[in-house]
Amino acid sequence: MPRSYFGKPFVTSVSLLVVACLDANPGNNESTDPASTGASTGGEAEASDGSTLDGIMTTTEEPESESSSETGTTTDEETTSTTSATTEMIPPGCGNGVIDEDEECDNGNANADDAACTKSCHDAFCGDGLQQELKEACDDGINDGAYGGCLADCSARAPYCGDGIVDVVEECDDDSAEFGCLKDECRYAKSCLELKKAWGPFAQTGEFQIRPLPDFNLAVHCDMDTDDGGYTFVKFGGGSLLVASEAETECASIGMQLLVPRTKAHLESAVAVAKDEMIVPKEGSAPAKATDYLRIFGVYPKTAGQSCVGEAPHKDSCPEWEASDGGSWWINETSLAADEPGTKNCAKCSMAYYWNNIGTELTAYEVVNDLGGGGESTHFMCDVGDKQGVE
Repeated sequence: MPRSYFGKPFVTSVSLLVVACLDANPGNNESTDPASTGASTGGEAEASDGSTLDGIMTTTEEPESESSSETGTTTDEETTSTTSATTEMIPPGCGNGVIDEDEECDNGNANADDAACTKSCHDAFCGDGLQQELKEACDDGINDGAYGGCLADCSARAPYCGDGIVDVVEECDDDSAEFGCLKDECRYAKSCLELKKAWGPFAQTGEFQIRPLPDFNLAVHCDMDTDDGGYTFVKFGGGSLLVASEAETECASIGMQLLVPRTKAHLESAVAVAKDEMIVPKEGSAPAKATDYLRIFGVYPKTAGQSCVGEAPHKDSCPEWEASDGGSWWINETSLAADEPGTKNCAKCSMAYYWNNIGTELTAYEVVNDLGGGGESTHFMCDVGDKQGVE
């Protein structure tokens, strides 16, 4: 059965990272959990001025020794430990397994920033910006429950992109690329190239939904292999003959543009899509010949009456013609006619392209000036111009 261009409705998302400074709130009565075997058992932690903060272990920077330079170098007996929350001076004896006067704990080689006793010989606690293994699911040093952060008790992450729940700041939150939601961004893709970059090998050639226009879900065929992947295709079938400029208007109505082949491999991919009966047109019915989808492309002369007569139709050999978006374009490696592309073109007159009976080979192209219209077709293909060739 032909694939349909209709899928489940979706919404698109923006992921935000909340960055803030740690606010050590003395009024917070959250208890600490010093789980080290060699840690001291005092119920309160002393602040640097000798005062205590009820229930909260605080960490402060030891004063520099007199031998330290103004640039922050320390004596041979001191080193520093930098965490996401604070910069701690490591006491000289930290790591020897003995709790010295200037240490809160010391488990020797077991000291670690994900352990009960940190590398700077301080008791780990929720809010220190270090995630304690098996004790904390999350600790960003802020723990205010804001989007992308951690819950106040370090028991779990706050809502985030990738949790499978569409939060207020997100357009979507899916665990696969099928419905067009971008991994780690939680917004809808505008093209197959965006999906390819976001999902990598998890986005394979086939049908996807994208959102090239706001609140408009569109089923497209994505080629995730050719030229490193990311080409977007939509077949368009109508009942009226349209010249390229009119086809451009139809493609623009769905947030796309008339197909511009970028490379030889891209054109071959377009031929395969045109011939694939399982990929149905967005509107209308299939044409008499599959290659009718490839009768017109979004390539136009820069100046009426000027052309690259007898030259190969691609960007490098034919600078008198250009893609609709000014990017790369490729129709054929060599010239197929000594008098084409001709000079009877008008400013918006695209060429008409013809194929062999089995649709595998371009056999001819010609400049058409039918009252200023150019080549025309009842069928054509739309694409997205962000994929210009090999990425």
